[in-house]
Amino acid sequence: MDPSPRPDTTEITDYAAMLRRRWRLIAACTLGTFLVSLLAFLLTPKSYTAQASVQVTRTGAEEVGANNGRTNDGINLDTEAQLVRSAEVANRAKALLKSSESAGALSKRVSVTVPPNSTILDIAYSGDSPQAARAGADAFAQAYLDHRRGSAEARLRESMQTINERITKISAELQELTAKIRVLPRGSAERGAAATRHQLLSDELEKLNNQLSQASVTAANLTPGTVITKASAPRRPSSPKAQLYLPGGLMAGLLIGLLGAVIRDRIDKHVRHPADIERATGLPVLLATPFGRKPAPVGLYDARSRIGQRVNQLCHLISATLGHGHHVILVTGASDGAGTGIAAANLAAGFARTESRVLLLSANLHSTASCRLLGVRPGPGLAEVLLGRKGPGAVVQESPAVPNLQVIQPGTDVEEAAELLQRSAMEQLLNRLRKTARYIIVETASPVESADAQAVADVADAAVIVVEIPRARYEDISDSVRQLDRMGSAVLGAIAMPVQEQVLAPAGRASAPTRSSGHGRGAQPGRGSTGRAAGSRAKPGRRALPTPPAAEPAEPGDTVVWTGSSAGDPTSTAPDAGASDTELRPESGTVDRVNRPADPAPWS
Repeated sequence: MDPSPRPDTTEITDYAAMLRRRWRLIAACTLGTFLVSLLAFLLTPKSYTAQASVQVTRTGAEEVGANNGRTNDGINLDTEAQLVRSAEVANRAKALLKSSESAGALSKRVSVTVPPNSTILDIAYSGDSPQAARAGADAFAQAYLDHRRGSAEARLRESMQTINERITKISAELQELTAKIRVLPRGSAERGAAATRHQLLSDELEKLNNQLSQASVTAANLTPGTVITKASAPRRPSSPKAQLYLPGGLMAGLLIGLLGAVIRDRIDKHVRHPADIERATGLPVLLATPFGRKPAPVGLYDARSRIGQRVNQLCHLISATLGHGHHVILVTGASDGAGTGIAAANLAAGFARTESRVLLLSANLHSTASCRLLGVRPGPGLAEVLLGRKGPGAVVQESPAVPNLQVIQPGTDVEEAAELLQRSAMEQLLNRLRKTARYIIVETASPVESADAQAVADVADAAVIVVEIPRARYEDISDSVRQLDRMGSAVLGAIAMPVQEQVLAPAGRASAPTRSSGHGRGAQPGRGSTGRAAGSRAKPGRRALPTPPAAEPAEPGDTVVWTGSSAGDPTSTAPDAGASDTELRPESGTVDRVNRPADPAPWS
C-alpha cells in the first residue's frame, strides 16, 4: 500500500489531466480573446500606406565632413532621412496638400527607409484613404526635394556673396599696391615687397573668380534629386492587418486560458483525479472505480468483473494486513454522499465472497445507500437497537444479493438514536457483535460533518476513507485522516469514485462459491451435509457466527445467525444441535424470532 509516485511530484499526466478538466476555461478564454481581436480588427479605422522613392543627388553645395552615417558620394542618407520628417518639410507638404492637420501630425504619418548600398529614400505615407495616402507620399517627396533645392541655393548664394566680398576687398588692395609700386624707386626693398604682395593677391583673385564662376554654373544647373517612383493608390489597407490581429488574438487567448487554467487549478481545493489524492495528501489509493467524462453510476460489482476482482484483491490485502481474529473496519467518507455506502457495500460483499462471516453495520443513520444496493428491505435497525427496543439478532437481515453477508440497516427512529452513536452504547454493541463475525464493516458519516466516525474509530481496527471526486476536498481528506489517527484507528488508504447521485438496484443474488460439484449451497462437504440426494435443493440449516475462544458468551437476544450449518466447522463457536440457547435465523431478507421473549438492550 505504499504510494507509487511521491506526493510532492508533478508528472506530465497531471498537466494533461488539468487540461482535460479546464478545457472549457481555456476554450472560453481563447474564443473570447479571439472575438475581441476580431471586433478590434473590424472597428479599428482603416489606414492605407503609399510609397514614393526619391533618388538623392549631389547639389554641389554639400558641406564636407559628415562621414559618420550611411553616405554615398558625400551624401549622408541618415541625415536626409531625418530631414524628410522635419518640421520645414512637413510645412511645405501641408501647403501642397492644403491640409487642415498640423505639420507635426502630418510628419507622424511619414516613415522613411534607406535601402542598403543606394542613394534612394523610400518615403511612405499613411492616410485614411488610398487617394490620401498617394497624395501624401508624393507631397512629402516633392516637399523634401524643394527643401533640398532651397537649402542648396541658399548655401550657394551665401558662398557667392562671401566670394564677391573677398573679391572686392582684394581688388581694392591691388589698386593701392599698384599705385604704391609706381612711386617707389626701382631696386628698393619696399618696391620688391609690394610687388610680391601684389602677385599673391592677383593669384587669390583669380581663384576667387574661378570659384564664383563655378558657383554660378552650379546654381544654374542645381538638381537636388529625382522622384524615380511616384506613389500609387494602395488596393488594401496596411492597418489593421488581419494576419496580425486574428492569429495574435488567438494565441493571446490561448496563453491567457492556459494561465487561467493553471491558476484556477492551483486554487481549486477539490480532488479531480485519484492520483491527486496520493500526491497532495500522501494517502494511498487502495481502489479507484473507472472515471470518464460521464462516469456511470457505481453499483454492486460482480465477483468476476474487473473491478469486482480488484475489490477481492483489496479484501485479501486488508485481511493480510490485519491478520487473524475478528476485526471491525470503519468505512467513512471525506464528504457526505452515497459513495460511502456504495463502497461499504462492495467491501462487505468482497469479504463475503471469501466465505468469511461478514456483518455490514450501517451507522450512517441518514443514508440507506448500502442497504438499497444490497437489496435489504426497510425496517428496524441500528436505531432500535441503540434505543433498547430490539436486540441485534432481531434486526439483522441477510442480503438477497450477496451470500454470507448480514446487514443491520439504520432503522426507522434515526432522529431519536442519533446522539446514542457517540455514547458507550455503540462501543458496547460493536464489542458484542465482534464476538460473532469475522469482519464487521461499519459505515459512518464523514468525520468532517459528524463525530460518529471518531466514536467508532476508537473501537475499529482499521479505517478506509471514501473520496467522491470532485466533491471531496484535500483539506477534508487530511482532516479526516488526522482525526481518525488521533482516535488510534489505522487509516489503510482511500477508495476513490466519481460523485454518486443515484444508487443502482441490485442485479440479483450472487451465486455462492462452491467447493465441489454435487453439493447445493449451504450443504458443503464437512459443513453438515446429510441425507440429501446429489443435485436436490437442501434447506439451509442454522449456523451462528464464530466467537473468539477468549470471548465471553453472547447474551440473550444478541446472537446473529448465518444460514447454513456450523457442524464440523472448526472456526464456528455456535452451539451444537440440541443446545438450549435459541438462535435467530434470517431467511430471505427477514429475521424470525423462535421461542424467545422480547430482546433486552444489547448493553443490559
